[in-house]
Amino acid sequence: MHICGARIEKYKGVDVELPWASAIVLFGANDSGKTNILEAFLANLGDGRAVRGEGDAELGLDIELDGLHTPGHPDQELFLTMLLSYGEGPFWLESESWVSHSGVDSEVVDELQRGWDDLQRDYASLGSGEDRTSRIAKLVERAFSLAAANWDQYVGTSDVPTGLSVPRSGREAVASCAFRAYRGSLAWFAPGGADIVYLGCPYLPNRENASYLDMLGVRVVRVDASTAAFATIYERLERAMPTVAVKHRRFDHAFPAANLGHLDPTSLDVRAILRGDIALTPDREKQPWLIREGNLTALRPSMQAACEEFSTYVTGLAAPFVSSAYDIRIVPLHPDEWPDHDGRHLGVCLRSHRTGQLFDLESASSGMATWTGFALSETLRLAEEGSIPLLVPWFTEDTADPSGVRDVRYPSPLDQPPEALTVYVFDEPETHLHPLAQQQAADWIAERARTGANVLLASHALPFLDMPLKDVEYLKVTRNEEWETKAERITGDILGAVAKSAADLGLPPVALVQLTKAWLVVEGEHDRLILNAFFGEELRRAGLQILPLRGAARAKASFMAVEALKPLCLPFFWLLDNTYARRLEDKTGSEPKTQEEFIAAQLKRLAAEEGTDLRMLTWPYPDIICALPIEAVRRLAFEKRGTPDAATSWQELIERHEIQRREAEENGKKPADFKGYVLETFQLKGRGADWFVNGVLRLCEQRSPDGCPLTPVVSSVIAAVEARVVAPVHET
Repeated sequence: MHICGARIEKYKGVDVELPWASAIVLFGANDSGKTNILEAFLANLGDGRAVRGEGDAELGLDIELDGLHTPGHPDQELFLTMLLSYGEGPFWLESESWVSHSGVDSEVVDELQRGWDDLQRDYASLGSGEDRTSRIAKLVERAFSLAAANWDQYVGTSDVPTGLSVPRSGREAVASCAFRAYRGSLAWFAPGGADIVYLGCPYLPNRENASYLDMLGVRVVRVDASTAAFATIYERLERAMPTVAVKHRRFDHAFPAANLGHLDPTSLDVRAILRGDIALTPDREKQPWLIREGNLTALRPSMQAACEEFSTYVTGLAAPFVSSAYDIRIVPLHPDEWPDHDGRHLGVCLRSHRTGQLFDLESASSGMATWTGFALSETLRLAEEGSIPLLVPWFTEDTADPSGVRDVRYPSPLDQPPEALTVYVFDEPETHLHPLAQQQAADWIAERARTGANVLLASHALPFLDMPLKDVEYLKVTRNEEWETKAERITGDILGAVAKSAADLGLPPVALVQLTKAWLVVEGEHDRLILNAFFGEELRRAGLQILPLRGAARAKASFMAVEALKPLCLPFFWLLDNTYARRLEDKTGSEPKTQEEFIAAQLKRLAAEEGTDLRMLTWPYPDIICALPIEAVRRLAFEKRGTPDAATSWQELIERHEIQRREAEENGKKPADFKGYVLETFQLKGRGADWFVNGVLRLCEQRSPDGCPLTPVVSSVIAAVEARVVAPVHET
């Protein structure tokens, strides 16, 4: 099961659609409605701290169940739970007005209704035996059959949604569509973006203020610096720590009179404990946190060892600006302190690397407290999923341990069914953080998305428009004149969005430079025009800005100018005409070099002397115009009554120009440059090179022509930049 998208409406002017990804970044100026979007999202997910009072707020989550055809997959039971557990039955069977409107025979509807009733009854009677998985798979197949039979009655009537491809049987239709849950209803989405065909019933639980996503297992993590915000984390820690302590019960063996049987590891349902379905309620003799002998009461050594182990993991998972200054310590509280902490058995502290002093989390700075909370929550998530070996779901049969506790076999994530989907919600994660810490926070959040969590955040800070993550969606959030909040996707062209509407994003113009990941330096304006026309979107998406020079001959002087950008620690990619990779790498001098290749060698020496990251790109053609489709050149010549048949390929023109150049040199004359030769050949010379380039680009039928020789050059640059994004380098 995964989320495909979301729509929020009727909440404080919010009317937005959110494309789903591992990370969704809402970016906009103050008072644009970013926090309102988060609040509407949280309110529908049952977060008690979300702002309520907007009774008509609506959240539609598009959930795709992609394991329906896999026996034993959790999506199968989820499908039946949603379809059969709530409501009186699917509206497509129980609505008499639908029957009369569509003209379907009522006997057919009655037959489908009986099939529905039988399916619902069989599902309700399922036990918990070993055959449950196979029986659920058969029930899912019957549900699909009912849906297919209904489809056969549905198509051909006046109710068929526009855009559906109707000439197929119900079975084929259902098999070819993706099942999704949308706004509390089950639906099949026809392929190709056709309209929705609803085949299910609302599955809202009949309890007040409940989240309709409870049964989907979506877990929302939202942490801020307030004490109340940490209540959930402390509760999860309290449930988790006894399961961590089981591995350390050998330390309790030093107390022979202690009752070590309070926790039977062979029957320990760790997941039920973590969900809170099973409460570890201590009594006087079976206290997970205490060990007693006579009148002596002490904290269990196993619990202290568990807190130490957990502390090591959580410190390792903390953002660098936290872990570089502090160790995060999970501290068991003395029993005398429990009443003062609302019965809590542990606390969280920060220990300074510089002084060794312990700070209680409630007294730490807001930034440190908030990000410590995220580290705690992430450690719990990874432990519950089995990605780190903190919790103990089962044991081996080896009983060699003198304490009687069997050896632990740490679980692999593949050994267990999929966990609940965790969604981290960040509202301005840059709050209380200095700029370098903001970048580290963005890197930390990206890592959470890479390890399986989802992220939804609202921000004003530039590092969150430059996440080191491929699966991320950026949305510009604005408020229109009617005071409605809108979200516009800018993922494919962040640099373009900033250049066009920096004010709408709440950014200064200099942000364009701060968001740049690399510079692509070209010889002149024609290079910039052609690269931007054919590859502008890809280059901007990768964070590349094009810097045009005034010809290769001025490259050395231009290098000294662009050195002003060196403190940004970004690479420069230089593209020069008439350059060949093998000749640039040749140090023997055996091959003749062009003027541009001598310039390239000079630039590389200058870069080495100055410590600049400069990478030369080769272009083995006399001019950038060789990237233009020759057919577009010929069409322009035809339009302007030139000579379109003067040449049929660039290679032909290059060879003929080379012959003319040699003849001119032999006669002591200055040869025409390549652009001038091309204009003269097609009888377009009087119009100028700028007119020529713009005219050919206007006639290009596609943005990046098939077989364009610039494609591998651009691809290599983008790949190099993306490698830095996935494995970010943040020099200081």
